[in-house]
Amino acid sequence: MIGIPIEETYEYFSTTRNRLPAAFLALSGSAPELGELFASIIKAADQERYRLAALYHDRIKAFAKPFPLSAPFKIFMAASRLTTVMQYGSKNLAKAFESLGHIVVLSIEENEMEQLHDSVHFKRLFEFEPDIVVQVNKSSILEGGLPESIFNVVWWQDPMP
Repeated sequence: MIGIPIEETYEYFSTTRNRLPAAFLALSGSAPELGELFASIIKAADQERYRLAALYHDRIKAFAKPFPLSAPFKIFMAASRLTTVMQYGSKNLAKAFESLGHIVVLSIEENEMEQLHDSVHFKRLFEFEPDIVVQVNKSSILEGGLPESIFNVVWWQDPMP
């Protein structure tokens, strides 16, 4: 449970790495409209997350930097701590790339409160400007939105439904 002033709720949930709330608790005696207001703010914040994801997706598609001819490479990986196996494969692969001298960003939840939305992954990818994107069991976090200058590597570890 976290406490956020109602006037800061939209801004917080639009950009936080934390998952959206599943329930709303107000002080006893609070107006019933407060819960409806909160629900509408959360819905608007969720829509803003999708808008931000689309914005960063478009910016990523517009990358125009040349692929480097030598190492170290900048490698971006996105994973989820909610997976039972793939998160560890991704973490180990990231460590292996780092041991070879590459610069790696692994975009993954850091604690149980987080559930990363695409807007978080896309923002990190955009700010990092990778040379290579490595994905485990997913063909593209951007669904065909990577420019030709970014090398996309997909490792199919396990067949997924």
